[in-house]
Amino acid sequence: MKRGPAVYLAAIAVVFAILLPLYYVFSYGRNDSLERTIEQGNGAHGNSTYNAPFSYGGSYLGSLAFGILGMVLVFVVFYALLLVMRKRRMRGE
Repeated sequence: MKRGPAVYLAAIAVVFAILLPLYYVFSYGRNDSLERTIEQGNGAHGNSTYNAPFSYGGSYLGSLAFGILGMVLVFVVFYALLLVMRKRRMRGE
């Protein structure tokens, strides 16, 4: 039985959904290394040059949706590149 690429993408998405709660258990709501360094050095946060249009890390469902969306987009781009490279090789370019 031959498995297509979509089966592998679905398997990766399931593993991502299962492991995503570990992010919330171990790191969500805690300062990252940069924030800790700024606090220890009595530095101040500068103004943001860009604000994200969505809050993609605030909830499990939001993180899951954007994570799966990102995986699908990367998969589609690389799969399209693979198809283009395969066609070029078949033509002998």
